[in-house]
Amino acid sequence: MLDAYRRGGFDLVILDYKIPRKNGMEVAKEIAAMAQSQKMLMITAYAGIIDPEQKPENMKIIGKPYYVDELIATIRNLTQSQPQLVKM
Repeated sequence: MLDAYRRGGFDLVILDYKIPRKNGMEVAKEIAAMAQSQKMLMITAYAGIIDPEQKPENMKIIGKPYYVDELIATIRNLTQSQPQLVKM
């Protein structure tokens, strides 16, 4: 995952807490160490166990389940633009 991040510039990185090998918070911290201003969004069913003081400054968290309107509003807030989905 970090290799893909290093290869390209992203306006927004979207993560889940539960991912293979590391948790999403570990990945978010590694990305923040590489690019402190990188905007990130974590969408997770584990929002209640995440300590807000431990998350990177430019990261928002949305708990599952969520409403699409909430997702779009958060993406707009983070990117200050209209969201465009890119298939990878």
